[in-house]
Amino acid sequence: MKTRSSFESRNKNNNICKEKINDIKKQDLLDGDSDKKIVFTLKLELVAGDETLRQPLAPALFSVGVNIIDFIKQFNAETENIKGDIVKVILTVYEDHSFTFIVKSPITPFLIKKAIGIEKGSSIPGKNIVGYLSKEQIEKIAKIKMPDLNTKDLSKAVKIISGTARSMGVGFHDCN
Repeated sequence: MKTRSSFESRNKNNNICKEKINDIKKQDLLDGDSDKKIVFTLKLELVAGDETLRQPLAPALFSVGVNIIDFIKQFNAETENIKGDIVKVILTVYEDHSFTFIVKSPITPFLIKKAIGIEKGSSIPGKNIVGYLSKEQIEKIAKIKMPDLNTKDLSKAVKIISGTARSMGVGFHDCN
């Protein structure tokens, strides 16, 4: 049974988080390319080349004043060549409701699942192995992800990708 004090404590922490989020929303940073003030930055995971007015996306964009139709048209046009991949997008919204976005490489779990042909990772990663990756597959994924990782060394990138795969319940072949 939850006590009143634990509820109040949890609620207080939640309010602190909301205040921090509001501070981030109202930041007065200047964009390096122009004099426009950035009022909001969103990090999204979207389906490349195939995005529509679906439930979580539309309210998120509408709440920050983005023209949803324009964003979807621009995003789908820019990601047509990697259609179907799940990519990370950093959307920057300015004071005048204009926006810019950066499309990153496909997310690591998507690339791993695609490489071994599974729909989801293991519910018990340490116990149930859902598939296996070869050393070549890991290196291929690492090369795709290199621009977005915090390393320029392929061996370190392979370790990062291997850690993600391991946490999804994926085993390894040909790894000495």
